[in-house]
Amino acid sequence: MTINWEPIRSIIADNQRFILSSHIRPDADAIGSELGMAALLEGMGKTVRIVNPSAMPANLLFLDPTQRIKKLGEGMTAAEVIDNDVHMILDTSAWGQLTELGGLIKNTNAKKVLIDHHVSSDDLGALEFKDTTAEATGTLIYSLFRFFNAPVTPEAASALFCAIATDTGWFRFPSTNSNTYRIIGDLMDAGANPNFLYQRL
Repeated sequence: MTINWEPIRSIIADNQRFILSSHIRPDADAIGSELGMAALLEGMGKTVRIVNPSAMPANLLFLDPTQRIKKLGEGMTAAEVIDNDVHMILDTSAWGQLTELGGLIKNTNAKKVLIDHHVSSDDLGALEFKDTTAEATGTLIYSLFRFFNAPVTPEAASALFCAIATDTGWFRFPSTNSNTYRIIGDLMDAGANPNFLYQRL
């Protein structure tokens, strides 16, 4: 399944303030996708903040050395979540996985964008970019870099590598295909170090 990214072009071009969120108890795909998406948007001159319903897992803290990813109520208020131009929801399509953050998303006037690879699909009132055949949401963020012909920073490469590697069970799940390895090769060329990342994870 190939995503038509064209509708996201004007959303990004026409707005400045973005907030990114993912599911409760975020895993490496959630965190990696958020950090990758933040890098892409900031490379376009956008203002980006990240907030989740849960705190960062200890084993993923190394991906966020500046601690930019906040937990709702700890470093970011409800008012700050609501006051944005675009709210991007990554790696989930379920209200239940957003917990109290979901209520804020429902009540914000911000445009809503969803990027996900899961089959489950609540109506989040968002413009959806979904590919349920993708091995990870990180794969979709990588695809978005390629759509915009944007350079992948070493930090984004590491985040997206972790997203894909963990969601494929280190490339042993059936979702892994030849294109997975091509993407991983590109991420390595951009600065991802598999041995270092495996050790940290």
